[in-house]
Amino acid sequence: MIIYKYLPFSSGLKTIKNNSVLLRSPCEYNDPFDGIFYADSKEKYDAFNLFMNFKSFEMSYKELLCHKKSDSQDSDSWELLKNRIKKVGEEIKKTHVYEEQPIISFFYNMYLEKEHKSEKQLRMKFGSIIDASFDKIRKSTLASCFASSYDSMLMWSHYADEHKGVCIEYEIEDNNFKKVNYSEKIPICEITKMLKIIFGHEFSNANIDVENKDYYFALNPLLTKGKDWEYEGEVRCLFSRKKRNKHIHRAKNEQGKWIKVLDMPPANRVFVGCRISKKNERELKKVIGNTPMIKMNMSKTEYKVFPSSK
Repeated sequence: MIIYKYLPFSSGLKTIKNNSVLLRSPCEYNDPFDGIFYADSKEKYDAFNLFMNFKSFEMSYKELLCHKKSDSQDSDSWELLKNRIKKVGEEIKKTHVYEEQPIISFFYNMYLEKEHKSEKQLRMKFGSIIDASFDKIRKSTLASCFASSYDSMLMWSHYADEHKGVCIEYEIEDNNFKKVNYSEKIPICEITKMLKIIFGHEFSNANIDVENKDYYFALNPLLTKGKDWEYEGEVRCLFSRKKRNKHIHRAKNEQGKWIKVLDMPPANRVFVGCRISKKNERELKKVIGNTPMIKMNMSKTEYKVFPSSK
């Protein structure tokens, strides 16, 4: 796959020197809709039922495995229930997925008492719980954005310092790089399916791995943007913040703050904007060595930029 990174000159020079690109959370991007999650009423209804089921199971797991039974409780029934709950817990920790369990009404009511709320009140509160859960996914994701062409007028204007910067061409073969979809509507999330994963990881005290192929369906909101952004032809790479990766490491930015960067292969070619200064051109030539540097030119008859033939 051939991809492109538009950057202002100073950032581009540093990127080329270090063969690495900045990784950030989608929460930090300029589009407030980036990575946003949406669910319809049916999904929310089913998701709430799963939420209550999980909280009831979680309560029963803690009570049965962490506390001794009272004298009034039947020993055989207690042990039978305890063993069943323990077996389910072990399966969740193994798969990191929570599947709906038969509800024990005693623990269901115990959870409601603990929260000091009725089911109706909890249902109203559920939206914020969902938002917090999905926020975990966004914050646990590291991303970097690329383009699919080197001659986009808007990309040069918006991301390469008004045609005074650079556009770096890379060739990569990596499943973590995916094309972004563009839509008029925010995609409907499979919340219930996602919560099975979130609750499974929460119960297991494990971090969600967005690189896991089984979770790709959950990445749809992170790989969908509004139609207005279609000019970018974006390709995005997604990585887990918590998962160790030999190609991701920490570095300090120009302000001295620690950031995460992704190692990249050497640039195939470097395109420079039609308004780049001669000084910056000379400086770039010293850095890139034998890597082809191509100057973009303004068309005299169309609203386009095109590469020089040299």
